[in-house]
Amino acid sequence: MHDPLSMLFETVNEVMVMLLSYGLMMFNDYLNPDQREWMGWYLCGIVAIYLSLHLTRLGIKKFW
Repeated sequence: MHDPLSMLFETVNEVMVMLLSYGLMMFNDYLNPDQREWMGWYLCGIVAIYLSLHLTRLGIKKFW
């Protein structure tokens, strides 16, 4: 049986993958350069949040 934290992170993983997929679908030739720059920063931000959540979880599991 999975603990509640693992089940929460399963859901977070699915949401993050969905947000990243939507962001990558928006990266196309129809965007002007300003919008592409904004979309790039959006993707960088989502990846940073994703990594920080998992590193925090790893730290909690390792040192708890």
